Amino acid sequence: MAMVTLHWRWKDSDEHDERKAPYASLDDAQAQADHDLALCVESDDYSSAPVRIENGEGVAVWTAPIPDGR
Repeated sequence: MAMVTLHWRWKDSDEHDERKAPYASLDDAQAQADHDLALCVESDDYSSAPVRIENGEGVAVWTAPIPDGR
């Protein structure tokens, strides 16, 4: 798979509630998402959790298993 984008929760203003970064492969983005999500689980703080990975066409190919209400 070609370039993908990893999206995180990132509420830094009224206009922005996410941040994103491009990754060369789904494997690279998935490794980063898994790492970041593990930190969220450990701290019980999902305010900057990874939420999804999108392919080059903007289609979600992975969605984070964030607990309801978190």
